This record gives sequence, structure tokens and C-alpha cells, in this order.
Amino acid sequence: MANAGQILKLRNRLALMTKPEFGRVVAEKCGAAAMRFALDGFKSSSDPYGRPWAPVGRLGKKLTRGRVGPRRLGKPLIDTGALRQSVTMDAAVGRFRIGFSDRIAGYHQTGTRGRLVLRRTGLRRLFGIKSRVGAIPRRQMIPEASTGGIPAKWREKFAQIINAEVRKQITGAA
Repeated sequence: MANAGQILKLRNRLALMTKPEFGRVVAEKCGAAAMRFALDGFKSSSDPYGRPWAPVGRLGKKLTRGRVGPRRLGKPLIDTGALRQSVTMDAAVGRFRIGFSDRIAGYHQTGTRGRLVLRRTGLRRLFGIKSRVGAIPRRQMIPEASTGGIPAKWREKFAQIINAEVRKQITGAA
């Protein structure tokens, strides 16, 4: 049975959870976990939902008879590591936001359609057939509401972090 002193202590600890510092700590920890998930996507070459990214394209050098070169080797988006190193996180009371400081990230996140070009040779030119070149396939690195929202794996981790912080606050462990 709890005495009045213990109930008062618990009430004071619960009151601390309404302060902005608690919300900021939780947001920072959840944001750090989200950054780890985004970086794990680079290692596994997959989007936040576990779907693999499109493979690396072919070399642009033209070979005989209009064929392009062989496929490049390696994983997509980790050639120089600049994109992976540009992952950023901004936390405030009760929220966080992850993104990329590299402006090229947006093109890979959403993909591009490329541009239409008129082919210069043969029947394609005669009939005005255009081809799409320069398209970047979508390689999603951060979840979006339009593609399924926050993945279950991410939500579970956020719930673990929040539960641990609430438990720590209630028990008084620092």
C-alpha cells in the first residue's frame, strides 16, 4: 500500500513529463532512431518499407549499334558517401524531422521522369518518335505519407523509446 509521500513523489514525477524538456528528450531519441533507420536503408539498398532500390544503371558510354555499356557494379547511392553523410535531424518539443542537406537527395527520394528527346536516326526520326532519357528511378530513403506513412518497424522502435522514457520518469531513474 502506498503512503501519501510516495503518491506525492509519483505526482511530481508525472508532472515533470508535461514540461518541454521531457518532450524534447523523447523527440531527440526518436529522431536519432529514425536517422539510424535511414542510414540502414543505404546499407541494405532498400526503402523504409523493405522494398529493394532499383539497381545501378548502365554506363553511359555508347557501344556499337546503339547499345549502352554494361551495368555498373556496386550498391546505389553510396558511390561517394556524400548523400549518406548528408542525413540531418532536427528535434523540438514533441516532434522531430529528418532530411538531407544534399539537394540531390530530393531527386532520388521521388525519382524523375527524365526528358523526351527526338531520336536522330532511322525511322524514329522519320516518324517523330521520342524517347525518355535521363530518368532517375525512385529510391526512397525517408517514409512519406503518400507511400505508406511510418513503417511498422519504425513505429515499434518509437514506442519502445517512449515507454522507456516514461518508465524512467516514473521510477525516478536518471
